Amino acid sequence: MDSRKDIVVEPLIPYIPPDSFTPEFTFRAIVLGMLLGLLFNAANAYLGLKIGLTVSASIPSAVISMFFLRILLPKIFKKAKPGTILENNIVHCFASAGESMAGAIIFTIPAILFLGYQFSNSQIFLLGTAGGIMGLMMMIPLRYSLVVKEHQTLPFPEGTACTKVLVAGDQGGMTAISVFKGMGIGAAFKFSMSALGMWKDTVFWEFQKFYKAGFGFELSPLLVGVGYLVGPRVAATMLSGGMLGFLVIIPLIVFLGGSNIVAPGLIPISEMSTMDLRGEYLKYIGAGTVAFGGLLGLLKSLPDIIGSLRYSIKMMFSKQTPTAETKKQQRQSLKDPEIKNIAIGGAIMGFLVAAFGGDMEWHPWQNVILHLFIWGILGAIAGAVVFYFTAKWSAWFSFKFLRTDRDMPLPMVLGIIVLMFLIFWLTPSFHLSLFESVLVVIFCFFFVAVSSRMVGLIGSTNQPVSGMTITALLFLAILFMVTGHSPSTIKIATIMGGAAVCIAICMSGDLSQDLKTAAMVGGTPWKVEIAQIVAVLLSSVRSGFILLLLYWAYGFGNPTTLHPHALEAPQAQLMAKLVEGATGGQLPWTLLILGALIGGVFELCKVSSLQIGIGLYLPITTWPMIMVGGALSHITQKHGKTKEEAYNIHHEGSLFASGLIAGDALTGILLAVLAVIGIDQSLILRNASIGFGKGVEDCIASVAYALVVVYFYKIALQGRKTKS
Repeated sequence: MDSRKDIVVEPLIPYIPPDSFTPEFTFRAIVLGMLLGLLFNAANAYLGLKIGLTVSASIPSAVISMFFLRILLPKIFKKAKPGTILENNIVHCFASAGESMAGAIIFTIPAILFLGYQFSNSQIFLLGTAGGIMGLMMMIPLRYSLVVKEHQTLPFPEGTACTKVLVAGDQGGMTAISVFKGMGIGAAFKFSMSALGMWKDTVFWEFQKFYKAGFGFELSPLLVGVGYLVGPRVAATMLSGGMLGFLVIIPLIVFLGGSNIVAPGLIPISEMSTMDLRGEYLKYIGAGTVAFGGLLGLLKSLPDIIGSLRYSIKMMFSKQTPTAETKKQQRQSLKDPEIKNIAIGGAIMGFLVAAFGGDMEWHPWQNVILHLFIWGILGAIAGAVVFYFTAKWSAWFSFKFLRTDRDMPLPMVLGIIVLMFLIFWLTPSFHLSLFESVLVVIFCFFFVAVSSRMVGLIGSTNQPVSGMTITALLFLAILFMVTGHSPSTIKIATIMGGAAVCIAICMSGDLSQDLKTAAMVGGTPWKVEIAQIVAVLLSSVRSGFILLLLYWAYGFGNPTTLHPHALEAPQAQLMAKLVEGATGGQLPWTLLILGALIGGVFELCKVSSLQIGIGLYLPITTWPMIMVGGALSHITQKHGKTKEEAYNIHHEGSLFASGLIAGDALTGILLAVLAVIGIDQSLILRNASIGFGKGVEDCIASVAYALVVVYFYKIALQGRKTKS
């Protein structure tokens, strides 16, 4: 289905040509990427445990990288060259992986505590490593199909936005103005709303007379930017899913349910609010539709996936007669100076993993020496050797392809998948049998394919990770029960399997966005993929320490005398309840099947069930402003008198949209830092939820947002004056 025929799509022409060499995997990019990965990993771990939300690190890290490598470093060291666009791309790969890993782990692992078990640092490290690298490896064979062949249909909004920011920063001058205007307005709006409390962040109406139908919108600059990038058709389909849920299904539940208590709800339907009804019923229906749409999307994609694999295998075993040119290309690939940098990155990673990946006590001082000077040094040597030969093999294997189309070797990818499977099976604390480990791998592949396509439509920030994880947990619990898993360990085994799937979903979605950015800026895919592997290993080590630190400092769940300010960990609590219900035989199968049937009906009408399912699963407040952005894209391009003019308008609007996304995301990170140091409450100037009353406050918020949209409209139309 071509969901973008109604908008102009820029051709996929790499910014850095395939036949040129530009510094990419440099030592300074490695160090800065690791530091930013630690920052975003820690910030998102705290934020997610506290309020159940995380913020994207992809664009903010790219902006921070440009500031350090292009502006600050050359000023401090006069001989230092400004950072290249490909260096900045590698930095943001490290940082975005740290953020994605934090989100996946905090949404699932604390559920172990709520089920009455304990977790350890080594357990989190092994789970993060196996699930994360499994997700990366399963995404790599899909790259060509999703990122290149479907460029016209899958916009990858965050990957595209990141490209705009990187290119604008690299070119500077007039090209960057629209991006930085968008960043300034997005940041100012977000800070005024969320930090100062000048107006509400969400407008929502519950219509009691219409059986608790609901409608509303979230006032986030990020959403209108995403809508502009995905276009009106995708935005309208997902809005339709939200309207179906809140204006049709919820009123039907209230009308038919009356005062009855209907599982999984625990109170009479008549006493529930609209959002309660969404949480107890509509989310499960949406999860069923998403699962159906994801499965169907995977089946539809199989020909392209098989075609990509065939092409890779054909090139791998092709026995063409070596020419002087091919020999020259192979020698150049093997002499890539950045292979040594990759080995250095592997050494740093190996040291940190070996020194900090276990559970040994750090006292007395002999243990410190053992960790740092024995295990750390051995780990550094092993990491350097492994990644040196990984890079060497990748460079040797892929010389037949254009530089911008070189992935890690397929045999290596398959071998790593087998190795990760062995970790699932042979780690005693996971409690997974051989067959159950195979099931986990199958679920990982299914949801990686779903996630990679989904983030191509709506971005990593908006993909329903919780919904997909919930679906995986429920099915794994049932299958584990059917196969006779021990009742004493079935809960922890289900959480471990579900957590592995969740981590694979997050990491594959992040890699797909990064590979889209790489395709557009002209990065080397195998270097991006290796950067992500290093980042996953480092994030797995960090996440264990950070999670344990937050648990010891604050506690999770309900406040106690020992931990009066406990972090709620809402997603993990939900996962624990679902596992309890599933293993106890109480599953909302009717709702899940109903969702699948709804998906089937829409597919018969040639409407994407996956897009409808996403609309059903997420709150309706997500979609109206995405629809506004999509409509803005369509309306502004209508002002173009020629195709070239329409392209220029869309390009100018895309730059501004990317800036809005970046400004919103950067401010989200700032707000997370303010929350961690405890000064966020002191900045609030007014209580907008009360203020002058709901009606007046709704108007104030709507007018403030409308001004942003009007300015967006004017910026986009300035594209008529630019030259193609």
